[in-house]
Amino acid sequence: MDKIIKILIAGLVVYFLAWFLPDISVDNYWTAILVALLISIIDITIKPLIEFVTFPLTIITLGLWLLVINIFLIYFIDFLLPGFHVTSKFWALVFAFGCSLLGAGINLGDDKK
Repeated sequence: MDKIIKILIAGLVVYFLAWFLPDISVDNYWTAILVALLISIIDITIKPLIEFVTFPLTIITLGLWLLVINIFLIYFIDFLLPGFHVTSKFWALVFAFGCSLLGAGINLGDDKK
């Protein structure tokens, strides 16, 4: 039940960021929930594999390559979901940064002892 609530809150974060950022759009709240769900699935499965394969490039660029990976993954979600639209690479990066920043705030009180 806790994970469902976190996904619903993450959907609110996505919906808020799409409302706030000019070149990001989400058709409705259910699409925002799907975006949040896809972001979490991709962060668990695909992103670590991409980071592992491109690790030398990340070292050479002093970590800036990770920004390119984040932009690529946001565009990948844009490709997968017809109700989610991204028109600018800069705002895709701001969206990814905002999702991770606000997502960290969601998980702030999640201390399991």
